[in-house]
Amino acid sequence: MKQELIDLIKNTIILECNLPCHPRIHEKTVLSTKDDNCFKVLDSVNLSKVIYNNIINYAYDVFEMLQGDEVLLTKALYSRIRYNHKASSNAKLGYGFYGEVLLHALLHVIYKVPPLISKGHFFIAGNGESKGYDSYHIVEAHGQVHLWFGEAKFRETSSSSIKTALEGLSNKVLTDKYFLENNFIPIFDEMSKNTNYDALLAGSKLLDIKTDWIEKGIINIDDFKANNIGIVYPIMIAFKQSAGGYDKSITNCLDYIKKNYAALKFDKLSIDRTIFFIFIPMEKVKDVKKTVIKWIESKEQLI
Repeated sequence: MKQELIDLIKNTIILECNLPCHPRIHEKTVLSTKDDNCFKVLDSVNLSKVIYNNIINYAYDVFEMLQGDEVLLTKALYSRIRYNHKASSNAKLGYGFYGEVLLHALLHVIYKVPPLISKGHFFIAGNGESKGYDSYHIVEAHGQVHLWFGEAKFRETSSSSIKTALEGLSNKVLTDKYFLENNFIPIFDEMSKNTNYDALLAGSKLLDIKTDWIEKGIINIDDFKANNIGIVYPIMIAFKQSAGGYDKSITNCLDYIKKNYAALKFDKLSIDRTIFFIFIPMEKVKDVKKTVIKWIESKEQLI
């Protein structure tokens, strides 16, 4: 990722507070196992720049970037994210890549969690909706591997964002079956096509699991448990700030989650898991997306 883009991300999306935050009388959500993070967007146009200029990094791994940025962006729009130039304005505003690209930027730059493999590998021709989590990032430290497999929602209302993020979370998304069948088996299958991934995973416990799967065609949840591999599941909720202001917007999110999802259990995922929310209230959700669309259509110069 270019330093200019890294600086833009750091100067556009600023950490406002962590939850719990007692001076503001905010607790973390009832689902979170660690502190939630609340960010503030300092400039809507710059947020559009962050998303537009990060599409390539979201869509490709570093060793795939063998052509100029303009060519890579054009190819990404056709083959790595869902974007149809002929679609209606409303359809374009409803695409999910805005949130996914923003989450990628945050994880990579703010949380310093590098990608394991680009999400762009799993684009499905036709409707472009790929199964699996919205991000694939990895950290290994002190003998433990943490896989950051997140969810991103970027909508007008916080309630809509939260509802779609949490539907199916306990009985589908955070389950052993989904983790393996919709994530690691496709990931390992894609990684087996290019030896560059072996260099990326050199010394990692994941490389041994990947090698076993390629040789034996078998992978199960016990392989991950035996190697002390856990999931970190950030849930990014980016939405239009309420008329009551920033703090009220956060309170609305916390109250909605407590009222509707406090009973969620995650006992169908048997490996270690960490869940937390990333809240990003902002003033101009639709304008941010419209600007990205305008720049895509006009082939705006990338930074």
